[in-house]
Amino acid sequence: MQEKEVSILKIKKDAIDFYQTATTDSLSQLVFQFRNAILNKEDKQYLHLGYQLYLHLIEPLQLDEDITQLYILPDNFLNYLPFDALLTQKQSLEEGKFPNYVELPYLIRKVKISYTFSATTWLQQCQLSESINSQLIAFAPSFGNAPLALQRSPTSHIDYNLGNLKGSKQEVDRIKDLFPSTLKIGEEATKTTFLEHLSKAKIVHLATHGLLNEENGAYSSIAFAPDSTNNNMLYAFELYGLEMNADLVVLSACNTALGKWEAGEGVMSLARGFTSTGSKSILMSLWAVADQSAPTIIPDFYQYLAKGEDKSTALQKAKLNGSLTVFAKKGKKVKLV
Repeated sequence: MQEKEVSILKIKKDAIDFYQTATTDSLSQLVFQFRNAILNKEDKQYLHLGYQLYLHLIEPLQLDEDITQLYILPDNFLNYLPFDALLTQKQSLEEGKFPNYVELPYLIRKVKISYTFSATTWLQQCQLSESINSQLIAFAPSFGNAPLALQRSPTSHIDYNLGNLKGSKQEVDRIKDLFPSTLKIGEEATKTTFLEHLSKAKIVHLATHGLLNEENGAYSSIAFAPDSTNNNMLYAFELYGLEMNADLVVLSACNTALGKWEAGEGVMSLARGFTSTGSKSILMSLWAVADQSAPTIIPDFYQYLAKGEDKSTALQKAKLNGSLTVFAKKGKKVKLV
């Protein structure tokens, strides 16, 4: 049985070009080896695979020098690939040497990169204004010492201990003066409070734990501070019944872009759920985000937004503004929908 090749569609203003690249099996293997190289800090593998994936997926597009923005609609395993971390030139590494991650030729140096779940979603986003309403609400919950009830399926749950995130308060403290802000910190950052404020801000920032359910994506969740209702987890399936209409939702939490891929539907992640609420853009993570890393890149992103940059440019500059060093070394990448 012949293996299928991966197809690439390049959609331009006046034409659609079609390309075929490596087989599905070989390319998926490269993608997951690339992810593992980042997570396990395998420098030589990262340098090699980052360029190989660029040759397979981006180089065939023959992007003109005046192209500054890519909108990527990935399918299947390509949803798990951080395209911005691909390398546009071949790199070599001497034995015992450490790569200079600040100066590597990342794809994001050449173009801004945004992602979308479908062509329909992309078209709708293109028709929306890029302006950001300045009202921000940020949540940085604390969790106490008691175990929390975490639902894993319609019929099962487990008791789960969540550690407090010191970096989350630091993160919201650094962005609170950039926009008119409402902060919900510690015990105030409950799920009930979040639901009460859904329509009151155009920028929603959640600095908390993200809990991935790989078997049942509907039960992936965002954690809030416990309250008397003992209902502190916001599950992905609950988002499909909510209306937010936010200009921007920042999910500063672990694995919010991850989930199980379903044919015809895509990756059933927390970020996908937030898109269903009417939120125009989602900043999400493909990794387990280190508590000390998010306070480095997220404030830079907001600084550029406050100066009037569009969301894609603000994220591109934040990643390249020295913060990329931390994220490349620790294997943390974020991507913007």
